[in-house]
Amino acid sequence: MGLGRPDADGPDGLMAAPVAPAPGDPEEAGGPEPARNAEPAGGSVPGGASAGRRPRRVRGFDVAVVAGYLGLAALLTGGQWGRPDRLFHQDNDQMLFEWMLARGARAVTGPENPLHSAALNAPDGVNLMANTSVLGLGVPLTPVTLLLGTQQAFLVAVVAYLAGTATAWYVLLARRLVGSRVAAAVGGLVCGFAPGMVAQAGAHPHSPW
Repeated sequence: MGLGRPDADGPDGLMAAPVAPAPGDPEEAGGPEPARNAEPAGGSVPGGASAGRRPRRVRGFDVAVVAGYLGLAALLTGGQWGRPDRLFHQDNDQMLFEWMLARGARAVTGPENPLHSAALNAPDGVNLMANTSVLGLGVPLTPVTLLLGTQQAFLVAVVAYLAGTATAWYVLLARRLVGSRVAAAVGGLVCGFAPGMVAQAGAHPHSPW
C-alpha cells in the first residue's frame, strides 16, 4: 500500500481524504451555494406582508352600499331635522344626550371640566365619567354643535350610529364570512337597521360604539 505525499493538512503528514457531499447538497451537482437571505419571488412587500398580497381597493358597489346606508339613516331621521320641538321619544334621554353634546363642546372651547359638572345634582355636582357623557361623540361633533346646535349634532350622531353600524357589519361579512357582496350588503342592512337598533338610536346614540 503506497502512501500519498506528505501534506500539512492531513494527520500524520498524510493527505486528508475528500469528504463526500451529503445527498441533496447543491455542491454535489456543482451548483453554487444558495443565498442565505434570498428574497422571495416577486420581491419583498413593505410592512412584512406576503409577496402575493395586494391592498384591497374600494369598488363602486362598496360606495353604493355605504351611500345607501347613509341615505336610509337620513331618511329615518328626516322628520327631526329643523324641528327642535320634536323628540324621537317622549322621555328625557334625548335631552340629556343633547346636553352632554353641548357640554363636550364647551369643554373644547372653554375652561370647563369635561369630567365633572355642578349643573347636575346641585350643589354637589356629578361625576360625568360615571355617566354616559359621550365625550367620544361630543368632542369631534363640536363644530356641528357650535354652528348648528345640539339637536343637529344629536342627529348627526344618530345617522353615524345607524349607517356606521351597518357599514362595519358589511365590511366584516364581505371580507370574512360570505362570498357575495350582495349578501353582505343585506346582512349589514339587517344588523344596522334592525328594529332594536332603530329604537335605541333615538335615545341612546352611544349604544353601538
